[in-house]
Amino acid sequence: ENCAVCEAYLDLVNSHVIPSLKRLLCYNTPTTFHIQFPPSLRLQPGRPSKLHGKVHNDREYGHHDGELNFWIQLTNHSETGVCL
Repeated sequence: ENCAVCEAYLDLVNSHVIPSLKRLLCYNTPTTFHIQFPPSLRLQPGRPSKLHGKVHNDREYGHHDGELNFWIQLTNHSETGVCL
């Protein structure tokens, strides 16, 4: 499905995330990166909450050690007081 959010996500990954990872890892040769698509969006309260389960790491859910999560702030925390 082609949507504006998916297009923006692919643009962000291809123009910023992958080039940054290649520089960080010193990859100068063609390299394949795998991304989650379509992207997932997880919203959570701006404060710790026990209503939403315990704090965890992705390894507990079978994720590979080489996976990276990128958090993108959608609002200005100083203006909204929440992390969206």
